[in-house]
Amino acid sequence: MRFYCSIVLAFAFLSIRVKCQIPNVYEFCSALMKDRPPNHSQTGCGKECQGRPGKRGPIGEQGPPGLKGDQGIQGTCDDVEERQRLFEAEMKKKIDLIPKLSYCSLGMKSNDIPDEKITASSFVDHRLAPHFARLDSRVRLSTSSKEMTEVGSWCPKTNNVGEWIQIDLGATKSVAGVVIQGRPKHQRGNQNWVKTFKISCGPAVNELSTIMENRSEKIFVGNTDKDTHVINIFPTPMICRIVRLYPLTWNTVSPWFRACLRMELIKGECHDLF
Repeated sequence: MRFYCSIVLAFAFLSIRVKCQIPNVYEFCSALMKDRPPNHSQTGCGKECQGRPGKRGPIGEQGPPGLKGDQGIQGTCDDVEERQRLFEAEMKKKIDLIPKLSYCSLGMKSNDIPDEKITASSFVDHRLAPHFARLDSRVRLSTSSKEMTEVGSWCPKTNNVGEWIQIDLGATKSVAGVVIQGRPKHQRGNQNWVKTFKISCGPAVNELSTIMENRSEKIFVGNTDKDTHVINIFPTPMICRIVRLYPLTWNTVSPWFRACLRMELIKGECHDLF
């Protein structure tokens, strides 16, 4: 058998002029001998003429890319603006169900502003002190005749222009406006309210500036009755710690009637809501 393989090798080298490797000849020899009878004494070629395993074939080509999905429906700017408009309208309906003053007030009605931060140029007596000037206040006090009377407002001691009520916010804040109403009923009638007024504000008492409009002092319009909330918004939000309100005119049907009022301040961030 070895002799047979040697002849084959010699023939391969001498008669075939091709660019090939010796292991290819060994593989050829093995292929020739694989059909030898299984009971033959020397089955196969033996390890010295066996070829090494063949190389792995080339990687197949990649398949074609998948088909693209259908193009989505393109919206327009008009669609977006319309959806935004509808959303804002729906939100406005919900927000309008909540009274604006419940979340825009600076603390007069809620008592977040303490009594000692509310002062005035003067007041008639302890029943009409400035800390009673809280919006919707209806304080009931006993009189000397043991009758109950509703006060719940500030009333200056005199009927003169120049009286004022002042609120110290405790820190500099943005203020958008003011809400005022008259004095609730009492034993001598119920005709006390402020018709017009002006406001000054600033970071300190000695740094107050009157709110202006068109280069002149802004005159705000007040009440025509004792209970209606009259809202006045400043031309622009003001940065203040001290807010001072000066009554200018008031109901003077009787000498007993004074420039009495109840009030609230509006947060600066609510300026565009009123």
